[in-house]
Amino acid sequence: MICSFCGTENPESAVFCKHCGKQLSGLLSCSVCGEQSPADGDFCIHCGTRLAPLPAAQPAARSGPSEKDAGCAQRANTSPKPWKAILTYISGAGALIAALAAAIFVFCMRTTVTGDFSELVSGLDMRQFECDLYYYFSDAYRDIEEILSQVQNYSGFAETSLYVPAVFGTIVAACSIVAVPALFIFTLVRYLRNLSGATEKTATALGIWTYAVFVLCAVLFQAVNAIYVDAVSYVTSIAEIRIGAGTAMNATTVAGIAVGGVGVGIAVVCSAVCRGKRNANASSVLGYIFSAAGAIFLSVIISLASGGLSQIAMEDFDISMTLSLGFMQALSFAGGMDLGSQGDYSDILSAECGQIMAFSIVGFVALTALTVFAALALASCLNSLQSGKFRRGRTLAYAAAATACAVLATVCAALLGQQISVLLNENGSYYAQEATASFTPAIVMTVLCAISLIVFIVYTALPAAKEKRQA
Repeated sequence: MICSFCGTENPESAVFCKHCGKQLSGLLSCSVCGEQSPADGDFCIHCGTRLAPLPAAQPAARSGPSEKDAGCAQRANTSPKPWKAILTYISGAGALIAALAAAIFVFCMRTTVTGDFSELVSGLDMRQFECDLYYYFSDAYRDIEEILSQVQNYSGFAETSLYVPAVFGTIVAACSIVAVPALFIFTLVRYLRNLSGATEKTATALGIWTYAVFVLCAVLFQAVNAIYVDAVSYVTSIAEIRIGAGTAMNATTVAGIAVGGVGVGIAVVCSAVCRGKRNANASSVLGYIFSAAGAIFLSVIISLASGGLSQIAMEDFDISMTLSLGFMQALSFAGGMDLGSQGDYSDILSAECGQIMAFSIVGFVALTALTVFAALALASCLNSLQSGKFRRGRTLAYAAAATACAVLATVCAALLGQQISVLLNENGSYYAQEATASFTPAIVMTVLCAISLIVFIVYTALPAAKEKRQA
């Protein structure tokens, strides 16, 4: 049966046309009275109302698919291939491994002492600087009370110099125990939902953020306890003994960072392979190069933040010693000198002690902010590598903030080392004959921050320059 409206051939039992949906009887319904009239007429035979004009007949055969067919074909073409789906799951599993390693190893986080100093300085036990996360929830404050109970007279500066590092250590420990496991739970839920098909969002980005927070917490925990002593003892005019000792991350924490790094690497590589030919363009290649370079610089910056930024060189008869102190250990060192002098330092050099307190607190806050922004920039670079979406503006903002904080931390490290040298030189018979301060690690860290900032500035400016030339 041929439709009189569009010319499409329909089955004999059809009542309506399968193409245009109109009645095959050739009648039209009047829009006013509702009665049917012949389709070849211009007016309704019942009320005289003008009927819709008869459209020209269209050929039954159609050269192309309908819009519905085209949409189905498009959805079929965009569905992921099996090997891409497998790589997507492997990428999420790699990120989940990184998050799991972070959630497990964060509870084993601890600072340990490398080297033995007792050969040169009797009675100096470096093991007192070993501690774990749980130390700051109870034992740290008991140890402070015990130290103060053994001293008859002590100043407010000495007491504060002991409590301030303990408070910062408690904050870092609490954030580590709460933040990392919580992020792992979010990552696990996202991975399971993606695996079951409940969401198309993968767990890769969340896993990378969990790993970045774990590294951040490990670095800050080490920064609270950062101290390193490098000494040379001149036994004779031609013989010497060189010994170094200090705090470092324990092997378990380092293993957690390594395992998490492998998981992140798997996630990034698998995600990059999934994109295939979409990476074969100049913009993507530049994005990978600059993001990888930025990630390398930021990793070095974060590792430097865990060490001592203030260095003090001392000469004492037959021993040459260099102290590398973090901000909190520098404050404890100055407080220990004041305790040993029964409060004489804080009485005679009250201005210097006040400046040491201020530079230590401001410096550690700046170092914390620097590490946070560097970790954010690192996570942004890693997520750019795995997703192919290069967020230039956001990463540039993180790098700029990290550089500003690095400059402030460097200034505080220089001034802090100078004031501690003043305390040492005021009582040379107690510690040293001559003490000089330097802050080379802080300068190196700031220079690397500036280089990473330049890298991101250049990358951010490239698209704008290209658009300008095309205009």
